[in-house]
Amino acid sequence: MSSCKKRKLSGIDGAELSIAYNALLDLQQTLEDRGLGGQSDDVESADDQLEDQLERFLSLMTSILEGPKSYDLSNVTLDILEEHLHVTQAVTLILKDEITERTEKSSYLGQDKLWSSSHFHDHLNWLEGLVPRTSEANVRLWIDAFFFRTSAMVPPGMRMVLNEDHTIPSTAIRPTSLTTLAGQMDYSAVVAKERAAAIILDDPLMSTIHRILPTGFFVAIGKIWELRSSVGQAVAEMYGTAKLLKQNVLRGALTNGHEWIFLILNLNPDSEGGTFKRSLMMSLSISCDPSRPQVNMGKFSADQIAGILSFWIERSFNDLEEDDWFEPLNTPMESEK
Repeated sequence: MSSCKKRKLSGIDGAELSIAYNALLDLQQTLEDRGLGGQSDDVESADDQLEDQLERFLSLMTSILEGPKSYDLSNVTLDILEEHLHVTQAVTLILKDEITERTEKSSYLGQDKLWSSSHFHDHLNWLEGLVPRTSEANVRLWIDAFFFRTSAMVPPGMRMVLNEDHTIPSTAIRPTSLTTLAGQMDYSAVVAKERAAAIILDDPLMSTIHRILPTGFFVAIGKIWELRSSVGQAVAEMYGTAKLLKQNVLRGALTNGHEWIFLILNLNPDSEGGTFKRSLMMSLSISCDPSRPQVNMGKFSADQIAGILSFWIERSFNDLEEDDWFEPLNTPMESEK
């Protein structure tokens, strides 16, 4: 009986693995050099298949050499997002020109319900004079108000279910990676028909949303005074959620209650990274009357953000559409592509 036994990759020590890794890199370079010289179609096809398999194997070996890593979703930056998750920003979204008329029209939705536009505006004014924006717990009161208003805007026969603090279990960022993500998503909002909504209300877990899959809009809370610096965190939380729900497109938002950035995440079909679209930051307008102690929250800006939320929650698994509130900003660089 031979004393030689096959060993699993995990049984190879670090030095041997490093030597094997470098040998595979040399083989990859050789295949690339052969491709430059021109080959028959059959040979090129075989080489392409071998290169694909080699790339996946190298990715796995890289993960093993680097060792397992785990990222808390709340600490992910744009640099980590690009370097480790391979997710980059595709375009910036801007509001369309006809936004004034659309905002006014959406403000009439749910006017016969408790959370009408008028009540919503009064509530925001009341909050502004009552609660300081000094903590995440306080900020949630403004976010809650926006969702309450949006719940009154859903189409007849539909119902919204709002839930806070979904746990996102440890999820591998790619099939061949040992790097994982874990954390939580601050808010989820689902719009569904009455029966499906009742099921989710009774059992508001991600597994239930995944099983029924009506809609699933997700919101992350960012830094109170520097929202833009939290974009990486929000996209990472959406990334972990999309992996969990097995959705390639997911809409969401980043907010501190007064400022909002709307996001669309697009995962690549091969589960290797993706891109995201983000809107310019939108803010609630606030005016002060020197002769009166209270401030006044801008009704138009509040109605506008609520209108976008209503539209996006109902289309949370869809990419940007023709009738959307936003359109891509065509920069000179993008126009040249």
